[in-house]
This record gives sequence, structure tokens and C-alpha cells, in this order.
Amino acid sequence: MIPVMFLTACSSLSNTENMVVDYEETTYIEEIPFIEETPYIEETTDNENEINEETSSIVCEKIKAIDFTIKESPLDITPEVDALYKEAYLKILKSEIPIVYKSGKKEYFRDLYRIGDEFDKLIEEADFYSFYYNDLDGDGLPELGVASTCDTDILKYKPEKNECSVIFADSTMYHTILGTGQIWFHNGLHAGYIVDRYIVLNDDKGWKTVFSLEHGTQDYPYYCVSIDEYDLVDISEEDWNEITKPFYDATKNAIPSQTLEEVFGELLEE
Repeated sequence: MIPVMFLTACSSLSNTENMVVDYEETTYIEEIPFIEETPYIEETTDNENEINEETSSIVCEKIKAIDFTIKESPLDITPEVDALYKEAYLKILKSEIPIVYKSGKKEYFRDLYRIGDEFDKLIEEADFYSFYYNDLDGDGLPELGVASTCDTDILKYKPEKNECSVIFADSTMYHTILGTGQIWFHNGLHAGYIVDRYIVLNDDKGWKTVFSLEHGTQDYPYYCVSIDEYDLVDISEEDWNEITKPFYDATKNAIPSQTLEEVFGELLEE
């Protein structure tokens, strides 16, 4: 039998290893390098194509089983508690309340990697920042999401200790907070392919990549899914359109970000 040549549908960046982040320790998600490379050609047989077809069906069913409804947990707090948290988060941004890790390491917002800055800069460069004052981990209390053109962090204030921890951080511009415990990674800036990932907060308070999608956009379009133990699985354009539509529809309904003024209002004038 003459081997059939086909274009492998994924580059190495779609490896979807679970990226579990210590909830109160160093919370930077492991950064997967983006490798600019020409998709490689691989030989296969008709029998292997049948196996790929079967695997494609499995991963499609796994994606279709996921509920992408945007979760928005209501803040179950009194006006007094709300005021306490807003005052605290403002002090955190002003580097007046420390960020403390399990190891005992202490730093301030101005020192945070890629996103930290002096408070005056947050005011001067307001267009580069957006904020989320929401329950982002499902405990009924407000966290503060801070997104910039370089990074996305979620800060959690602990009133009993008057300190803060970082429960999510990643040093790229590609993350969008979708809802409570839901984050969307989208990279459409690399030539030839688009990558999306769906990341959720699991029961162990770590962030896990549920699946990864990759769409090749040049001369040889391809559609690839990684989920659970299945990596770099090719699927048809028809299947891709069917299984990804609910996910992409959900990303259009993400909880809205806010400006510094919208979150803190009159507190900024004090």
C-alpha cells in the first residue's frame, strides 16, 4: 500500500497539560512557549486514518458535553462589607497592603511581575488597564481582577489578616476573565494559526485547562482539539463549527470589565 501524505493539524503549542496553580502560593500559570514553525508532514495509512476518525468523534463528544454558561456568582455582602473590600483593594493598588504567599514572601502591587506599577501610573495610563470587582472564585466575596496589555491577575483580600494573595496570574495579554472561575485564553496574533483555551478553577482551587483549540488559517487549513488524554486530534471543519459555536458564543457574554473609577468611585477622591 502506498502511504498517504497528510498535513498534521497542530503545532506543539496546543499541548493541554493541566496547568494547576497553587491557590495561595506562586500563582503564575506555566507559560507554554509559542513556537513559530512550519507544520510538519507525516506519513500515515488508511487504517490510521480510521483510528483518527474514531478519536475525532470521541473528542467532539467531550467538547459537546461541556456547559459553557457564563457563571456570575452574586456578591452576598452588606454595604458595609462592600465598602471594606473596596477600601482594601484600593490600598492594595496603592501598595499600602501587602501581598503575602505561603512561603512568607511579601511584596506589593507595584512589584508584581509585568502588571505592577505605582498607583499614579494606573491613573495616568488608565486606557491600559481594566478591572473586575466580582466574586471570581465562587465564595460569595469580591476578588479584584486586574488586566493590562501585559498580564492578567486576580487578587484576593483577606480581611482577617489585612493582606492579599494572588490567586491567578499569567504574564501574557491573551487572557479574558469570562465569569466566576472561568478564563478564556485567545491568541490570534501569530501568523498561520489561532489558539484558544478554556481554563476553569477546579475544586482544589487550582486553574485547569479544560481543552485547547487550534485553527490553521493559511494554505492548508486545519482544525485541532486537545482535551483530557487526547492531544492534537484533527477534526473536520463541519465538526469544528458545530462543537466550538457554544464556546465562542459564551465568550461574547463575558462579565464586563470596569474602569478604576467605576469600581472605586468617590474613594479615588479621598
